[in-house]
Parts: sequence; C-alpha cells; structure tokens
Amino acid sequence: MILLSHNHQGELSDWFRVRKQKGPGTRFSILINSPCLVCQPRTAESLARYLNEFDESSDGGTWLFVDDKRREQIREDRQILTDHAMDPQDLDSFLISLGKIVFETSGDLPPVTDCDKVVRVHLSCKEPQENSCDLWLNAKQIDPATLSQMIASSYMEWTVRNRHQRSSH
Repeated sequence: MILLSHNHQGELSDWFRVRKQKGPGTRFSILINSPCLVCQPRTAESLARYLNEFDESSDGGTWLFVDDKRREQIREDRQILTDHAMDPQDLDSFLISLGKIVFETSGDLPPVTDCDKVVRVHLSCKEPQENSCDLWLNAKQIDPATLSQMIASSYMEWTVRNRHQRSSH
C-alpha cells in the first residue's frame, strides 16, 4: 500500500500514472468541507489511510487525500500537469473525476458535475445549506478517533446504495 504524504512527490506521480492506466470506470470520491478551522479537525489524510486499508471496491487502487497544501503541490508540478494534460484552473474537477480522492477544504467545495459519484461531507458546528451535502457531522461532538471510520462507513453505504440505484435504471 502506498501511503502518500506531502513529502513524497515521486509517490504522487506514481498515483497519477496508476489512475491513468486503470482507464474509465465508476469512480467515487469524497469531498469534505470543514469551514470552521477552530473546532473541526482535518480528516482527509486519516480518512484516505483508513480507506486504503479497508475499501475493497472492485476498481482497487490507492486513495489520495487532497488538502489545500496538496493542491498547491500538484499545481506547481509541471511534470504531472503535462503528463495528464491538466489545466491548473480545472485541477479540482480533474482530480475528483479520477476517483479515489478524499478532497478537503475550508473554503467552498469545488463544483461537481457528476454528483452521483461524489459523497459530500460537511464538518461543522453550523448547519449546512440545504442540499449542499450528503452527510453533516459536528466533529466537536464525535470522538476524533472514530471520525474517519464514521465517514468511511457512510461512504461505503452510500456507494452500495448508489450503485444499486444506477443498475436498476
């Protein structure tokens, strides 16, 4: 299992290469909006690590966490941008479309065109806007040791339900 930290640029390039080789398929991602920097923990890295250990979905692969620091790292890596014909302005949409992304931001979530492939999580003590998320958690009220497992469990249930709905149409 590749564990992608901020410090391993070679692993990041490898992740992109593997995702490109897998080709098209049903790819799910998770978007986490944590607007309150004071009371809500950053969870993308621990959630990606958890999913890498327990997600047994058919498309396999390694989950990548993308936070604000990782986004800038990718934007500055000309090799990755060139190899994958990425426009830095469309980076968020491109990453989400690859699947196996845990995307976390304290700002607005990037626009999502294919909402049935993305689980939107809102971590905040304030209620989210109507229809802006699939899961709302006030992490202040949850043991930090179980937060990633709760999100992962909800994600896995959501994908099973979503795959079933898509196959019945």
